[in-house]
Amino acid sequence: MSARPARAVISDFGGVLTSPLIESFAAYQHDSGISLEALGQAMGRAAEASGGAHPLFELEKGLISESEFLRRLEAELGDGIKLDRLRHVYFEHLQPNEAMIDRMRDLGARGLRM
Repeated sequence: MSARPARAVISDFGGVLTSPLIESFAAYQHDSGISLEALGQAMGRAAEASGGAHPLFELEKGLISESEFLRRLEAELGDGIKLDRLRHVYFEHLQPNEAMIDRMRDLGARGLRM
């Protein structure tokens, strides 16, 4: 049986069409003093508290708002910690992966849906 030609391309965003996410989280650690370990542990506890649904994955899929994502992490970090600069610092340090974006453009020009 021969394979059917591809009609569409599906791509992740963070770390595929952008620079690695760790760079943005590291920049936030430098800005805020909140360690990557503490953020990761807070995300893990938030996932456990919501029945196993990881808050970052829920945010990426549009299942929760950015406000809800931050609220969950702040609750798990405790001590009145506010993540009000996370969005700004995170996106300021997230860069486009031009090679992959060019490849996606090329595939789109060949008629593949994105």
